[in-house]
Amino acid sequence: MNINHLINNKDIVNKFNQNSFIMDKNTFWYKTNNIEKKIMESDLVGFYKENLTDNSLSESTVLSNMHIYEKWRDFLHIKTLLSNQNKYCNIKKEGAKCLQCPHRNMHVNYALKVFNITPDEFFEKRYEPPINIIKYVSNNELKTWYKEFINYYKNTPKSNGEMRSPNTIATYIKQIKRWQNVINKETNRNLDFADSIKVKEVINILDPISPVELQELSREILNNSQYYASNLLGAKRLKCIFFLMLQTGLRLNEVCELNKDNLNVLSDGTGELKILGKGAKERIVGVSQETIILIKDYLMERNSKIIDNNPALFLNSNFERINRWSIIEMLKRISKKTGIKINAHKIRRTSATLRVQDGADQQDLKNNFGWSSDKVANRYMASAKNIQSINAQKKFNPFVTNQTILENQSDSSD
Repeated sequence: MNINHLINNKDIVNKFNQNSFIMDKNTFWYKTNNIEKKIMESDLVGFYKENLTDNSLSESTVLSNMHIYEKWRDFLHIKTLLSNQNKYCNIKKEGAKCLQCPHRNMHVNYALKVFNITPDEFFEKRYEPPINIIKYVSNNELKTWYKEFINYYKNTPKSNGEMRSPNTIATYIKQIKRWQNVINKETNRNLDFADSIKVKEVINILDPISPVELQELSREILNNSQYYASNLLGAKRLKCIFFLMLQTGLRLNEVCELNKDNLNVLSDGTGELKILGKGAKERIVGVSQETIILIKDYLMERNSKIIDNNPALFLNSNFERINRWSIIEMLKRISKKTGIKINAHKIRRTSATLRVQDGADQQDLKNNFGWSSDKVANRYMASAKNIQSINAQKKFNPFVTNQTILENQSDSSD
């Protein structure tokens, strides 16, 4: 969320314009107010990473969703310090001058100066008064702010003009609930504001890639993968990763962590992949003959370029283990060129939906996709059934059906 419109420090801005200092505004703010920048934004991010990583939430998941915590903390900064007449400003409560700090990180570094503490002392006492501001905010007020926050991202388009999907909003809801759990644990509170919006309120259908779009994507990637990569090896890797993810429904981090010895190619040309999923749970996924052919083709090309002793199944352009951002950028290029919006999770949703339509039951989904919850598997089954019902209704002609009923009745009366 853009908070520049909430910044009201005209004296500093005017002074900046008059003197035409050649420095960025953040540096100018620190120098003007004689504040030393001791804590960086990355320090605050790292702290939350440690608190949010546990057996049920992998480090890669925390990192990929860290931007949500960033947005939420920036939003809380606006609400607690830049609105409501600064009534929650702990620096103002201390009797020092409130600078209406434009950014949260500026406020943190100003607090070090006012409270005369070191960065280590700040992190050690960050959940205690007077450093912690959230302790002063009521559960009801947080509930109001939380609904405003979710509604903002639900109703405001991204920078590219696209609206966020229901599943993205559901991720926002789940991440803030995790943040609430951390706050309750660290401050001995019993907040429940984040329970006021249920995930099921924003998710109706799981939004897989449509059959027509999937057919177009498959043809494009099979025939034109060279247009999305800088060389032949990259083109074969792209093709291999896309169809492996589509066929097996692997998560993004699971693809990155694959090793060559995780794959067992069988005599009939199919294969089995050993996957280390969430919570360090192992599972075996089946790999089709077609996908095995693509993997072999990629590895053969790779062996022609380097002396291949890297254990990773997929390497980046520097011949190092591929990371999630390389795959994300690869999928973005495909989306931009084709006009079909895809990402790793949408491919996974599509894979699960197609498995259900192919006859998979709840246990199949749990085995194949690494879900421990019946609830998650049932959502995919219900979504696939919903899609089947919609497609069936498109072919439904009530007049033909009614005529058939009349003919059956006539035959029975004879």
